[in-house]
Amino acid sequence: MFSPIRTERLLIRAVTAADAADLAARRSDPDVAKYQNWTIPYPLERAENMVAEIAALDGPTNDEWWMGIVCDPTSGEVYGDVVTNLSQEGRTAEIGYTFFSRYWGRGYAVEATEALLAYLFETVGVTRVFGMLHPDNPASAMVMERCGLLCEGHTPRPGAIAASPSRVRRPGRPSLPGPTPAHPRRGRRPRVGRPAAGPRAARGSRRR
Repeated sequence: MFSPIRTERLLIRAVTAADAADLAARRSDPDVAKYQNWTIPYPLERAENMVAEIAALDGPTNDEWWMGIVCDPTSGEVYGDVVTNLSQEGRTAEIGYTFFSRYWGRGYAVEATEALLAYLFETVGVTRVFGMLHPDNPASAMVMERCGLLCEGHTPRPGAIAASPSRVRRPGRPSLPGPTPAHPRRGRRPRVGRPAAGPRAARGSRRR
């Protein structure tokens, strides 16, 4: 059973049926959906079905997408969500995050993602975490970088928009070279991962 995670400013809790409307609204925001793989407006019925499936899980589960709601610990106001998908019998986790655009620029994504990473390494027991992001989304790359993930390269992703690959700067080193031309028919998303040494190793979204 998943227990809520409290950070300095945030609470990450389990999904409930009441979160469906917020989820549909968040995913219908053009700024939020710009680099994601869904179309807008995001149907409320689809959000309700997703929430029902996730609420039936006890927490992160192998081969299933699990979502935690990120909110204000006092008022309960929802800021966004973090997600993870376990694979390799629970040894590997893919992560992602989505926040209402009105809450961007406050560090919530980094704070929530770092808490999710700590939970995955220390409680779930994963040995590796990775994330996928759109090559034209440097803000998401900065979130992953600040959480300790390092750029591993670029991988084809069905439905990805063809674009120039972006690079993630390795901490303590100069920024890597800027975008280089991508194949005009093959969009590639940078894949970034964190080593198995733990949540603080090598200090350096994808969504369902």
